[in-house]
Amino acid sequence: MVNFILVAAGVILMIVALALCFRIISITTIKKLQWQWYAMASLIIFFLIAYVAYLVLVNDSTRAITVLPLVAFILFFGAVFVVGVLSISYRLILALTVIAKENVEANIQLTKNSESLRVKQKALEDAQHTLTKRNMELEKTLEMFYNIRTDFQKSQAAGKVEEQNRLMRERLDELKAQKA
Repeated sequence: MVNFILVAAGVILMIVALALCFRIISITTIKKLQWQWYAMASLIIFFLIAYVAYLVLVNDSTRAITVLPLVAFILFFGAVFVVGVLSISYRLILALTVIAKENVEANIQLTKNSESLRVKQKALEDAQHTLTKRNMELEKTLEMFYNIRTDFQKSQAAGKVEEQNRLMRERLDELKAQKA
């Protein structure tokens, strides 16, 4: 009776395992791995058939002698099943490792590109700041030039041209000194 309950529980577990196997197949995108999982599903189906056959043969005492070869087959294919699961798991881990390595390399490259962009952005901001400062200097110079010219026009009429030339020369020398 205990044997019957254990094997019946095994049948239920094999059905759960078969459902899990098909869930794995549905999410696996690598064709080679999908076929290997189909092979696993075939072995699970084989186990299910063997378990059910065992249950039938154990309940029929006239066929008890045929149970021993069935148990031998179940044990042999159980070993095949374990090797298959470990083989597929190993290949899956290898595939995931390769993908992870590629992701790390891509992340390193993205980090380098990001840093390069930050440096270029800083240089751009510095250039923009310098340009803004020079534009302000140019506006001041043009305003001063306009005032000097207006004053020059007035001074020309009043005879003060030399004073205006001196002021203009001082401003130009001041601007040259700032650039150096």
